[in-house]
Amino acid sequence: LFVGGIGGWYADRRPEPGDAKVQITGALTSMKEALEAAGSGMHNVLQIFMTVCEPNKNLAKLNEGYHEFFPENPPVRSFSSSKASQMGRDGILLQVGCIAYVD
Repeated sequence: LFVGGIGGWYADRRPEPGDAKVQITGALTSMKEALEAAGSGMHNVLQIFMTVCEPNKNLAKLNEGYHEFFPENPPVRSFSSSKASQMGRDGILLQVGCIAYVD
């Protein structure tokens, strides 16, 4: 199962973009919902892909939220960086995707 293109902030879900921890929590919650709707779950995630705006500034906060979803044995993770102007919409600090299996 491939899930991709989940942004860290959607104005219809939350009025303010928030910091990287708020955004990763929102993105991973959306990912969890998508996985469960497809008959999978966060425990079946094999790899996470992330695009992060200004990683030197945002990675510590992102990791705080990430480890709440994957406290032990997290899946393999890779990320690339991006300028804020390249994220597609003002306020977005990150985007995530994953590969997971279905039981």
